[in-house]
Amino acid sequence: MKIGISTYSLAREAIAGRMDCPAMIDFVADRDGEQIELSPGNWCNTSDQEVVNAIVKRAKERNILLSSYTIGANFVKPSAAEVAAEVERVKEQVEIAARLGVKVMRCDAGAVPAPEATFERFELELPKVAESVGVIADCAAKYGITLTVENHGFLFQNSERVQRLIRAVNRANYRTTLDVGNFLCDDEDPVHATRNNIALAAQIHFKDFLIKRPGEFLPEGNWLTTRCGYNLRGTVIGHGALPVAELAKIIRESGFDGSISVEFEGPEDCIKGTEWGMKTLQNLFK
Repeated sequence: MKIGISTYSLAREAIAGRMDCPAMIDFVADRDGEQIELSPGNWCNTSDQEVVNAIVKRAKERNILLSSYTIGANFVKPSAAEVAAEVERVKEQVEIAARLGVKVMRCDAGAVPAPEATFERFELELPKVAESVGVIADCAAKYGITLTVENHGFLFQNSERVQRLIRAVNRANYRTTLDVGNFLCDDEDPVHATRNNIALAAQIHFKDFLIKRPGEFLPEGNWLTTRCGYNLRGTVIGHGALPVAELAKIIRESGFDGSISVEFEGPEDCIKGTEWGMKTLQNLFK
């Protein structure tokens, strides 16, 4: 296993102009990390080949694996023409992943607001999304890239729905980015869900949440409301309610040997939150 971070964890520093992807690679290397997942958002133009070259060069210099390339996508669209346009856009992103030299690419499948993510909507969208994702997976396979779906976005969030999508796509290079915390957003026990899906994981995101039950007083802060009315707020790994030691034990005993990334999204200082999270993972998996 290789411990590192998703660049998403340090996005606030990037948006403020204080850190770019090469600096994030330095951040990981300086803290004895082994890999970094590129999740560039709007602050890193990976369509610019000079930007890609700078990332690849710094990773090689610091002996840090570029483990994955993460993009947003949504194949749940009102029209077939919009879906086709999204497929073409994502295929161009696969080309960028190939230029970066990564072997895993996370591509969202589809997202809808929680109230719309019903079983009926899932059954309606599943075959259409699977067809689109299959085209992308075939494109990725030409470069030896494994495409993944992450458990988020409500429509494909709980462990059973993720499994059903992977089975429907039916490609050897289509797996999951298993986020141990995101199952809570759909009110699924993360221990149960991680056990369900660890065999399908190409990479792992580790995060933590504070949890407030429905009706509990909510202090100020950015809280995410789950489908069943629980409230979650991101925090430093080990500082929240997730049973991180038990989750790490499941991952170790499964034989998983891929990349495990801190995905920090709490209100705490993101440099400290990411640094502490990475150190916690290094202790959990040593």
